[in-house]
Amino acid sequence: MAWLPAVGRRREVDTQSWGVMDVTVSMDVTRRVLHSGWEFAFADYGEVNRPEDAEGLEFRPATVPGTNLTDLQAAGLVEPDTSATYEDSFALYKYTDFVYRTRFVGGEEAGRKHVFLVFEGLDTICHVFLNGEEIGSAENAYLPRTFDVTGKLRPDANSLVLLFRSPILGSATRQALLDLKFPAIFGHDFMYIRKPAYSFYWDWGPEMPVSGIYRPVVLKAFDRAEITDFHIRYEVDGRDVSGSVRVEASGADGTRATLRLAGNEYTATVAGDTATIPFHLASADLWYPNGEGEPFLYGMEIALEDGGVLDARRHRIGFRTVEVVRDHRTDLQGKRFVFRVNGREIFIRGYNWIPVSSSIPSGYYDLYRGNLDLARDGNVNMLRVWGGGIYEAPEFYDFCDEFGILVWQDFMFSFAEHPDTEEFAAAVGREAHAVVARLRNHPCLALWCGNNECELDTPPEQQWHGKRLFYEVIPQAVRELDPERPYWPSSPYSGPVAASCEYGDYHGEPWFHASKSGLETWRDWIDKDKGLFMSEFPLHGPPEVETLRRFIPEEKLFPVEGKLWEPHIITDDHRKQKEGMTSRESLLKNIREMAGEPRSIEEFCYLGGVAHGEFLRAQIEHYRRRKFGVGGALLWMHDEAFPSVSYGIVDYYGRPKPAYYYARRAFAPLLLVFDREGDEMAAWVVNDLREPVEGVTSLLRIQEGRADAGPERVAFRVPANVAQRIWTGPPPKDPAREWLAGTLERDGRTVARSSYFLALFREIHFPPASVAVARSFTDGTLELDLRSDVYAFAVALEGLPDGARPDDHYLDLLPGETRRITVRGLSAEGAAGVRVKTWPLASG
Repeated sequence: MAWLPAVGRRREVDTQSWGVMDVTVSMDVTRRVLHSGWEFAFADYGEVNRPEDAEGLEFRPATVPGTNLTDLQAAGLVEPDTSATYEDSFALYKYTDFVYRTRFVGGEEAGRKHVFLVFEGLDTICHVFLNGEEIGSAENAYLPRTFDVTGKLRPDANSLVLLFRSPILGSATRQALLDLKFPAIFGHDFMYIRKPAYSFYWDWGPEMPVSGIYRPVVLKAFDRAEITDFHIRYEVDGRDVSGSVRVEASGADGTRATLRLAGNEYTATVAGDTATIPFHLASADLWYPNGEGEPFLYGMEIALEDGGVLDARRHRIGFRTVEVVRDHRTDLQGKRFVFRVNGREIFIRGYNWIPVSSSIPSGYYDLYRGNLDLARDGNVNMLRVWGGGIYEAPEFYDFCDEFGILVWQDFMFSFAEHPDTEEFAAAVGREAHAVVARLRNHPCLALWCGNNECELDTPPEQQWHGKRLFYEVIPQAVRELDPERPYWPSSPYSGPVAASCEYGDYHGEPWFHASKSGLETWRDWIDKDKGLFMSEFPLHGPPEVETLRRFIPEEKLFPVEGKLWEPHIITDDHRKQKEGMTSRESLLKNIREMAGEPRSIEEFCYLGGVAHGEFLRAQIEHYRRRKFGVGGALLWMHDEAFPSVSYGIVDYYGRPKPAYYYARRAFAPLLLVFDREGDEMAAWVVNDLREPVEGVTSLLRIQEGRADAGPERVAFRVPANVAQRIWTGPPPKDPAREWLAGTLERDGRTVARSSYFLALFREIHFPPASVAVARSFTDGTLELDLRSDVYAFAVALEGLPDGARPDDHYLDLLPGETRRITVRGLSAEGAAGVRVKTWPLASG
């Protein structure tokens, strides 16, 4: 939820989307950020206990919000994240305490009746001193801290000092006090403190347990009253919306609470510290997920008034209903797991979301915007905020509201047992209450989930440390504060049967199974995946070569081996033991087996990108043609947190990987899918639209790059929101020389394409394709008309500058077909450098 601007400032508001008029207000409540003049120093663990102990330390400039990692890098003490020794250069500071300090003028706030220092995010074990006096402490990176400093603030200069303890040693200290020892995860004991698990190392990111003031610091003051919280609750009946806003306002007894919404004004009198304001909207525009309709948002203002404005908040709200359908399956055993929004079942298409940077909070707004733009354009309607990361900043949820992207929100627990003492459980309860209160008013929020993989294969009757957190403490907070929203105890979770794919959500790993057994069985492993809702399925693949050149020196790029490569293709010991090879070795093995031996770094990226994309496409198609026996597919993962070759579909710099385009096509609302069913081949039309679809499918058998006969034309009519088989036929006789391809035409226009290969791509006799290219460049937009006389596989562009975005990429051309690719965001010079390549690698 966003604050109104500071006193006297004017905020520009789009009245059409917000539905309210812009006003300039002077309020009793003032809020001032304290982000200037900060400096930092470091010392041995336990050496500094009070501000005066730090006087002899060397202080350097600091950035707030920020972390000790970003400050150490700015000081030249830690290497950039592009360095192969980036992780090693930070290693010393993991065991070090950090001191942050600033001075600020108290001004008129010092004389107010109520004055508070608010820290939105302190990571993690921290003591706070104002003018030499300890005013409080923090031990939870997820819990904002507010300290009452009324009467302690000076009107002139004030000193503010924060002492951060080493999270590694601090966690060890708490483990000893608890006298509990759980299995270490990736060699670390992060579970004893409430700090992002991934910062201690994960199988896609480095070990960087940062400390610092990673979210805003605010000086808040008022004389009379403030709005401390509000909760919007409503019911939807068709397009009629009836609801109320419960406003909590300390010290506001007898004042008026006003709600301005959609051109209407509603009021209620505050009794004690609360007011409930009823409202009603007739013929409201509802909020819909991406691809289902417009994610309509109403602007609303809540004001606390008594002669003048005491305090006010602004928020954007969308009205919708969300349910998780858990009825019995008709195709197989078990219960379905399907999301129903505004009364209509939807197939979930999306990704898991991890923190956008290992050095949070760097680049929040730009990284959020860039990644979420790509998600929306990639036909995504849900992101799962993974439980080993962070509760994201407000901008993330604001963008998801705006873009129509549903959020599956994990609580921040991952892959470990956790203490469940009374003290720890109480701290988790406070965290859960704060998180639920902060996020519950966002229309994007679809489901609360207790944790990521803390339960995993554990039998449901078994007791384990931390279980009560997810079955008692956290769900109690959800019931109290957000009772209409679904709660799910864990991901994956299978209820009465451990690790069952027939009950709840499921984490599948066909990529790793196929890698271990041999890629010739890759489609068999996909076919074996029978989960009801795929909340994770990982694949790793390379970015474009331009990205690799940003963090690996040219002379070390190929072959893909050596000390400069290993830190950027991270391997965890568990995965290495399971597969018998490093992540780099596994990736190279898969590329060789599936696509062939790379002879250059360009071929490594191209062949690896195609293998990554084709495997991912086949997986998504497998799940989608089983809708709603399968309720959704959330790939692991969308973004990447540092320069690497990892699981993300978008690389660290915001450039889509090759696999992004395969996934975007596979997530399209209309889809043509081929599949092998015993001794037959079948073609399916998947229709996610709200209306029936009629058209014609043209099916081709391609032999050594040419159609063996004219297309088989099949007329179809597929009802709304179903997947339907429209054709069956014999499989290719010689998979190395023959494959299937087809197009789906609607209203005379091709709206979907598909192909199906039974052989590994390195075994297929693709003919050399000479792709004819006609170019046109106008006002930053390049149009390329591509044509080939034979089947051209994996036609892609190279030489794309950063920021250039093609509307399609890594596509196949049918014999004699002409297709247009549009690339935006180019200069004339950049457009001239764009070239076309196809399989086997040939440029034009």
